[in-house]
Amino acid sequence: MFAFARLYLPLASFLFLSLFTIAPARALPPLNSPIDTSEPTETAPTDEKQTPGADNTIYLSHIKNRTYSQGLAILAKKLVENPKSAELYLARGQILYSICSYRDAIGDFSKAASLDTTSAEPVVRRAIALCRIGNLLAAQESFQQALGILEKQAEPDAEMTTICARALLEIGQCLPVRDALKAIIDGKSDLHQNAMVRYLYAQALTGSGDKTAAMAQLNRALELDPNNYEANLARASLNLALNQQTRARTDAQKAVESNGKSMIGYYYLAQAYLNNNEVLKARDAINQSLIIAGKKPLPEAVALSAQIAIRQGDLARSAAEAALAVKLGLEGKSLGLMPLRQITTVDNVTGPLKTVIARPHFLIYGSINRERLEYYGNVAEAFITYVDENLIKVKGNFPRALFIFPDKLSARAFLTDKMGFKNKVHGVYLTAQNAVVTYDGAGLGTIMHELMHTVLGEYKNLEFWAEEGIPCLFDRCYGYLIAEKDDRQSMKIALGFPEEWHAKWMGGKTRAQLTLADILKHAAHTNADFENEQRQLALLLCKQGKLKTYLSLIETANKKRAATYLEAALDKPAAQIEALFQEYMQALEKENDRIRQLPETVIFDDKAEFLKFQKEHETILQPFLLK
Repeated sequence: MFAFARLYLPLASFLFLSLFTIAPARALPPLNSPIDTSEPTETAPTDEKQTPGADNTIYLSHIKNRTYSQGLAILAKKLVENPKSAELYLARGQILYSICSYRDAIGDFSKAASLDTTSAEPVVRRAIALCRIGNLLAAQESFQQALGILEKQAEPDAEMTTICARALLEIGQCLPVRDALKAIIDGKSDLHQNAMVRYLYAQALTGSGDKTAAMAQLNRALELDPNNYEANLARASLNLALNQQTRARTDAQKAVESNGKSMIGYYYLAQAYLNNNEVLKARDAINQSLIIAGKKPLPEAVALSAQIAIRQGDLARSAAEAALAVKLGLEGKSLGLMPLRQITTVDNVTGPLKTVIARPHFLIYGSINRERLEYYGNVAEAFITYVDENLIKVKGNFPRALFIFPDKLSARAFLTDKMGFKNKVHGVYLTAQNAVVTYDGAGLGTIMHELMHTVLGEYKNLEFWAEEGIPCLFDRCYGYLIAEKDDRQSMKIALGFPEEWHAKWMGGKTRAQLTLADILKHAAHTNADFENEQRQLALLLCKQGKLKTYLSLIETANKKRAATYLEAALDKPAAQIEALFQEYMQALEKENDRIRQLPETVIFDDKAEFLKFQKEHETILQPFLLK
């Protein structure tokens, strides 16, 4: 079981703060800028005879000169004379906004929008004012409405388009931005030559899972504006996700050349260097990121610095920084679906846990004896190496925290009191804290299940059924540890063993009554309620020898023109997979007695013990061993 914190967009965290810093000619106020509420100084009135339709700057001068009451009085008189003037309501709304009268401003912007349904400006201003009063749902609707207006215009306003797109992307509304910007770029306007619009379109494509199309848009944006800082930053992030380390390094370098104060640019640069085993350059880059951040470092940057410290042999620094990353993650990120979030400090989290062991990929905390904790550390490291070498590339922020408690009750108490997580589970991967929590006795199957979540959680294009279905494969598996050079741990694992099916827990359904269509229908993001069903699809991939193929397609974001990665991996349409699945389920149904006799998951210390185990259980294991 695992819990996601939020959809990650490679938009920088500063984006929303600068969202409404608009060109002075528009005088749109920054959303988060302080409002000067000091007494206005009444200055000589400007020419009041000028009509609002000809030049609205006469009314904006009252904002500039802080003659708010005078401006409001003039506009009130004008509105009596011309009650259907959208521009007069728009002007008055801007003055009301400037004196923090947001609700009245919203009324005027709404009135202006109703009088002129072809203009996006009053709708955008209303959205900004709605943000000020905390009504983000209505603000989102207004931004979407404004994009719809812009989409229909022969020459959409570039500034308004980018404001709306940025706002919606920041709150995770990628699909409406994608569709609107596609229509605008494909239209007859000049915005198809606007680098910023192309960049935002790429961000929307990334957020909706189409990395290939996103890369094409970023390439086009940088053709139009090679020094565009945001586009270089976004392409660096995307190249890292696509394992294009050299390209990522080039883009990140260009980004920091454009903006020498970019802590995110240096963070991406450090990632690219580390992935190319250039550890000293990675250290220099991450140090620069941390120096720029000062007292507000990115949790990801601190975690990356801890990983670099491990590679440099500095275990003390790695432990300290990984602990700090846990603290920053708790204080700085939403815990998403988890109820009653409790912000805590790292000391409160780790204080009761007397032992900590540093490994390249994990900091293992526990209150069990050290020898046992070291064993779990060895298993965790071996598992990560196995997955990286045999299934899918391991990426993300390391070292991760692994909490091992003496028993189920103490683990659940920790999750409730320290993490605000009240579900009763044997183990869980908390993405916000970059941590796995379980207990001694939960079984190696549980630990490997959760560790697999830490790997798959980095792949946002993973199909919903696979989020739980593939980690469930490790609930029943057998293998042995391998000690490699330089104390490196790895393992061999035999997968594809089914678990006993309990129809009473599955709505009365037998395994043979499952259908592919129902499994895909039930599958939902972060929902573990149907993991037993989803495991069966993972078992089918194992049986067909296509698990590695499926994960390789996920890793490269390549569906080979199929509708789903599952169809691409099995090279069959859904209807044929359904028949194959039904046949496999019926075959497993006939093996129920043998399945009930399968031993629990076990990982042996060496190959000899594993072979002995395999021989002792040969009759039971043989039907399920993969060829």
